[in-house]
Amino acid sequence: MSKTLTFYFPLKVTELDALVTAFQKEFDELINDTFADDELEIIEKKLDALAAVYVGPLLSELSFDDFDAEESSREFFNSCQSSLLLENVPYLETNPFQVSWLQMFLSRVSDFLADKGNLTALLTKEVFLQEISRLKNMDGLIQVEKPKAPPLQHGVKAPVLPIDFLILDVYKELDRIRENGMILVVLEKISEMDKVRRIFVLMKEGKLDAHSLLSLSGLIPKDFDDNLEKLKFMLKKV
Repeated sequence: MSKTLTFYFPLKVTELDALVTAFQKEFDELINDTFADDELEIIEKKLDALAAVYVGPLLSELSFDDFDAEESSREFFNSCQSSLLLENVPYLETNPFQVSWLQMFLSRVSDFLADKGNLTALLTKEVFLQEISRLKNMDGLIQVEKPKAPPLQHGVKAPVLPIDFLILDVYKELDRIRENGMILVVLEKISEMDKVRRIFVLMKEGKLDAHSLLSLSGLIPKDFDDNLEKLKFMLKKV
C-alpha cells in the first residue's frame, strides 16, 4: 500500500477530531495494558513507526472527478466534510500494530471512502477493511496463557483412540497458526461454517479432551467428528 492513506468522512471536522483523539488514547492504553515492559522494548520500533495522523476539512479544490471511482460513490463523496490523513504509513505487511490501528478505528466509524494515494480508486469501507483483513495484526502477538489440559476421558494421559489423535493434530495446527498470527484469517474462513467455528472457538481457548469438547460444542458425536475433520483440513491449508 501507499505511504499515504486518506479517508473521507461525512462527519464534521470537530466530530472526527474528537473520535480520533479518544481512540488514540484508548489504543495507547491497550498497548500498555497488553504488553509487559520488556515486551514493549522489543516492539518499540514498530510502535514508533506508526503513521502520523492529521484531521482536517475536505479540500475545496478536491473533486470526485479527480478519482477513478465508481459512480455509485459520487453522492457519498459529495456529502463528506472531513478527512483523515495518515502520513508515512509503514509497510503494513510488516507492522501488525498499524493494521490493528486501522481495523479498530475504521470499524467503529459508520462509513467512509479510502484513498490509497495518487488519486486512484476510492474504496468503500467494506472493500478497504476486507483488503487489510488479509494482513497480520497484533492479535497474533498477544500471548494468552493456555489452561492446563484436563485428563482424557478414558483416564490416561496418552492418546489411545482415533479421536484423541485427531484432536492432538488440530491442536498442533492451532499452535502453528497462533505463532504465525493467523487466527483472524481462520475465523474469516470459517465465519459461515457454524459447527466448525463452534469447535474452533473452544479449541483456541485452551486444550480440552474429546469428551469435554463434545459436551461444550453441543454437537452430536457424528457432527462433532465430521466437523473436527473439516477443521483439521482447513487449518492445514492456512
